[in-house]
Amino acid sequence: MKNIIPQALLTMPILSTGLQAQEKQPTPNLVFIMADQYRGDAIGCIGKEPVKTPHLDKLASEGINFTNAISSYPVSSPARGMLMTGMYPIGSKVTGNCNSETAPYGVELSQNARCWSDVLKDQGYNMGYIGKWHLDAPYKPYVDTYNNRGKVAWNEWCPPERRHGFDHWIAYGTYDYHLKPMYWNTTAPRDSFYYVNQWGPEYEASKAIEYINGQKDQKQPFALVVSMNPPHTGYELVPDRYKEIYKDLDVEALCKGTEMGDYFRNNIRNYYACITGVDENVGRIIEALKQNNLFDNTIVVFTSDHGICMGAHENAGKDIFYEESMRIPMILSWPDQIKPRKSDPLMIAFADLYPPLLSMMGFSKEIPETVQTFDLSNEVLTGKNKKDLEDLIVKYYISHQQEIYLKDVFTEWSESKLKYGEIQKQSYDRYCTDFQRFFPSAHPICRKKFKNITYPDLTDFIKSSIHEKHLTRKSYAGLPLLVRGIFKYGKSKGYTQLSMSEFFGDLELPNNIFEKKLTNKRKEVFSEEEIPILTSYLKHNIDIWNMGLLLQLQTGMRIGELSALKPEDIQSHYIRVCRTEVKYRDDNGKWKVEIKAFAKTDAGNRDLYFPDSVKWTLAQIQKLNPHGEYLFMNNGKRIRENTFNKRLSSICDILKIDHRSTHKIRKTYGTTLLDNNVDDSIVSEQMGHSDIATTRKLYYFCNKSEKTKIAQINNAINF
Repeated sequence: MKNIIPQALLTMPILSTGLQAQEKQPTPNLVFIMADQYRGDAIGCIGKEPVKTPHLDKLASEGINFTNAISSYPVSSPARGMLMTGMYPIGSKVTGNCNSETAPYGVELSQNARCWSDVLKDQGYNMGYIGKWHLDAPYKPYVDTYNNRGKVAWNEWCPPERRHGFDHWIAYGTYDYHLKPMYWNTTAPRDSFYYVNQWGPEYEASKAIEYINGQKDQKQPFALVVSMNPPHTGYELVPDRYKEIYKDLDVEALCKGTEMGDYFRNNIRNYYACITGVDENVGRIIEALKQNNLFDNTIVVFTSDHGICMGAHENAGKDIFYEESMRIPMILSWPDQIKPRKSDPLMIAFADLYPPLLSMMGFSKEIPETVQTFDLSNEVLTGKNKKDLEDLIVKYYISHQQEIYLKDVFTEWSESKLKYGEIQKQSYDRYCTDFQRFFPSAHPICRKKFKNITYPDLTDFIKSSIHEKHLTRKSYAGLPLLVRGIFKYGKSKGYTQLSMSEFFGDLELPNNIFEKKLTNKRKEVFSEEEIPILTSYLKHNIDIWNMGLLLQLQTGMRIGELSALKPEDIQSHYIRVCRTEVKYRDDNGKWKVEIKAFAKTDAGNRDLYFPDSVKWTLAQIQKLNPHGEYLFMNNGKRIRENTFNKRLSSICDILKIDHRSTHKIRKTYGTTLLDNNVDDSIVSEQMGHSDIATTRKLYYFCNKSEKTKIAQINNAINF
């Protein structure tokens, strides 16, 4: 599918009037403050979210609050790369987050890039940087911090020659333990970082104040960046005094329309607490500028690299182009030159800050030709929007919208989900298979231009698919998943006006239109008579495969999670589930099996508590495989999940019981917990489900013997 807005249009130069009048004024200072992962609507004065930000509200009243500001790319490193270079990722080379997995591809800020900080340094500015950098690729031997000890290393020191003009340096690559952050100072070598027993933004604000206090009597202007990590993930790592502010927050009222409600419930209070903490420390920095009589001639910018979905659109993270992750706060103050504008709808992106800041500071001629983003300095100073550009973009978009078909939108949607890690390769393959199954190219809905598809078209398509393909309720499930995903994405891109919540809310699908398929529910779980037989066999025939099946029976883990366990995952009374085996076809169509450093779902990353009986099982496993990298290995090779399934099948033959997969063991575990009145919250946590309804609907089956059923009914009905 062709891009809706071509790169050439996005990078076309925007003529500025020049700022001759402002060049006659004293050269301004610059204080650039950014907080990572800060949603654009989460500012008190906007009035859309119940968050307290009195200091940012005041700053907005003294300057400009850009209410239509967006992230250029809702991922930390690419966004920061664009900010520093004024180039899009293909130009800056920062095409993804800087870590050990992207390092072989050269993903980091080039030492040769001409950053805005390089320009200011050459113009005689004192340059300071405090906080998160995240623009250098880790290299071996990795720096010994907690986030460099797993499969992927994240954190890295930035050597002086790569700091792009910043000669005062108190910073780190990326490090999310906010209550005990770590830093390298200006002269520290790579192995000489230090930890601080203080919340990151508080410490960084204090260091910023020290820096500002030292600039009062300097003849040179200064530019200072303060890059705070909160409210980035690690929401709970925030001082209690901020948490206390939101203890009575009506979370349930905010959850409406949030698909991942539990994720939102668990994190929103702490997320707001982080924001209020950031706000307080921004206020401290502003107060230091005012006390030193520097505020009026200092350009102050507060913004963020991106937002966060926080459970909206079935997404917990940020790397997706929904408004919650794309919209960012952006406040700019310069009392000497700019009259306050409490709300400005200027279309401005995070990456667009490079050229207008230099222009406003009097250095428009020094903006390098490599800069691709927009010089909106005249619009910032005057408040007049660049309407001609907006009209041009809209006109181009409308003209090209005519060429879009359903398959184009599916391809764009599914590939974006894969690219940004929302789904894994095996899920992407399943999406493609389901699309081919449900959306044959000859169907009228596939031959119709996407923007012309109507609600009746969708209704007819779904009902005819159910009828013609003889779909059961279960086999139908993949169809609405695709329809919702394709059309929600299409609406977010402006390709359609159809609302999926309205469509599916009005869609009536009576049970009698679905194919009826009788299932033998007895085969869904092991019966109460079979469980002791199976358990006894496993315990009396000890080998590494049988112990794996026994451990699954005792913990209910997904077999892919079991196969991916490492000895370090085993704790005294729980197992840390944090990776899984995945199977998918590569670009050549060949099957690939590998371990991913995350569970199947967000809820799947969990501490799984086990009963005392598991200790015996783990002891046997340790004896059988004392030195293996993985818990389950044979002849130096990890035992794959399909091997466990084959072993279970052979055991069922030996015991003369119905064949069942390892997934039925997991269902047996869920059934057993519910039968024994374990609290719903504990059951869903143990199972790695975000909602207990999933467990009850899909993992609970009566496994009682005939004798037990009769006895319980007799006991109940005794009249």
